[in-house]
Amino acid sequence: MQALAESIPGDNIYYVQISDGLKMDPPIKEGHPAYEKGKPARGQWSHAYRPLPYENGYLPWMTALKGFLRTGFRGWCSMETFEERQMKEDKTIPTEYAEKGMQAWKKIIKDLRNEEST
Repeated sequence: MQALAESIPGDNIYYVQISDGLKMDPPIKEGHPAYEKGKPARGQWSHAYRPLPYENGYLPWMTALKGFLRTGFRGWCSMETFEERQMKEDKTIPTEYAEKGMQAWKKIIKDLRNEEST
C-alpha cells in the first residue's frame, strides 16, 4: 500500500470498494456444509462469506483504505458484502444491511479521525 500511495495520484482513482471476508475453517471443499459441487470454492466463498467491516472478517481492508487515502484520493467509496442470509426471502434484510453498513461507515470515519489525531 505504501508503493500505491507513492506511485498513483489520488485524482487517478475514481472509486474505491472495500470488502472483508471470513476465514473458513475448515476451508470450503467437498464435505463442507457450504460446498456446492461444480462451483469453485473461491466463488462460493466470495458470494456468501464476505461480511461488513468490523464483523469478524480477516482481510486488511482498513490497511487498503488507508493506502488509497494516502494517495490523496477523496472520491466515492463503498462497501461490498455478501452473506448467505442475504439470499433468503426476508424483506427486512435490505434495511438491516443499510443500517449496519452506515454504522460500519461511521466507525471507519471515527477510527480514521482518531488515527489522524494520534
